[in-house]
Amino acid sequence: LRGTMGGAPHSPSLICREVMLREFGSEWPQPLVLAIAGDRTQHMLWRLQNGEMPNNLRVSGAPISLLIGTNNLLSGDSPLQTVKGILAVVEWLLANTLSPIVLSSILPIGRCWPNCTPVGQPSPVRSVVLECNDALRRMVKRLRWRSPHASARLRLAWCDSVLLTRTGQIDKQLMMPDLVHLTAQGYNRLLPCLAPHLRAATQKGSEANSSDASDDVTLSQQ
Repeated sequence: LRGTMGGAPHSPSLICREVMLREFGSEWPQPLVLAIAGDRTQHMLWRLQNGEMPNNLRVSGAPISLLIGTNNLLSGDSPLQTVKGILAVVEWLLANTLSPIVLSSILPIGRCWPNCTPVGQPSPVRSVVLECNDALRRMVKRLRWRSPHASARLRLAWCDSVLLTRTGQIDKQLMMPDLVHLTAQGYNRLLPCLAPHLRAATQKGSEANSSDASDDVTLSQQ
C-alpha cells in the first residue's frame, strides 16, 4: 500500500522518491515513501499502529520527514481537529521509533492563493491552512517543552515560501493540475528546504540515541 492510489503506484509518491534519491542518496540510499492518495491523519495513525512501519526502521534512528494534514483540511476537518490528528501521529512516532522527526507545515494549496480573483477576496483555503500552521507551531512548542524526547528529536520546517512566486502566488509549475500534489519541480524546490533540517536532526538524534541513520522514511500527504 506504500506510495499508492487505490492499490496502484501513485505518481506523486514515485516522483518524491526519485527526487529524494537525487538529493539524499549518498546519505540515505533507501528512501521509503509511505504515502497513500487521500491519506488523512487518522488513516496514517491506523497504518502505523497496525504494522506499516518496518521494525528495522523503528530502531534504526533513520530520519523521518512528516507531511500530513492537508487532506484533513480539504475534507472539512477544522484546523484544531487537524492539528490534534497530526499530534497523535507525532506522539506515536516519538514513542515507537528512535528517529528524529522533521514535521513540515501544511503547504500552500488551491487555485486562488493568496486571493481569489477578480473579486480579490482572501482564499478560504489559505485562511484555514494559515490557522492550522499557527496552531501547529504552538503544538510543537508545547510538546518540545514538556517532552525530553520531543525536545531532542522533533523539528518543525517551514518551506511554504519555496512554492510561491515573488508576488506570493502558488507557482503552478511546481504543482500538479489539482494544485495539491507537487510535480518533480516542486519536490526539487521542497527537498532542499527540508535537507538542512533532516541533516541537523539526524546529527542531534544520533547523539541522543547513539544510533546512525541508514535509511530515510518520508510520510507525506498525498
